[in-house]
Amino acid sequence: MSGNGTTNGRNSDGGFSPDSVRDAARIAENEPTRFPARERGIYLQDSIREIEKYQAAGRSLNEIKTLMFGFAEAYPKLFDMVTRPSYDKAQVRTMLSMLDKMGTGELSQHQASIIVGQKLLNKYITPTLRSTPPSER
Repeated sequence: MSGNGTTNGRNSDGGFSPDSVRDAARIAENEPTRFPARERGIYLQDSIREIEKYQAAGRSLNEIKTLMFGFAEAYPKLFDMVTRPSYDKAQVRTMLSMLDKMGTGELSQHQASIIVGQKLLNKYITPTLRSTPPSER
């Protein structure tokens, strides 16, 4: 756990910390895509649908990890996220939508990172700030 109450960029309630969001945006701005965004988006969407089918069929996490080994190895955090009982499908859809827009040239990786970061800020940080008295911030 870091000094700001986070573990691996997450708050105790499972949300992302502001520092981790800023750090991820900085990294994304300077990191080229490893293969075309459109192809990656299609692969991720297909893989997530496959995982959801396995879950609906009652497969265990270990079985799914074995069946989806390549995906689980290439995207371990995403695999962990989508195999949680109640993952945020809207957040994943937003990220995949940004990949799609990057693939069509509508957005750069940096622009997509800013959009995702803003949505995370609005969802996790802003509500906390509104409910916290200024003297406690």
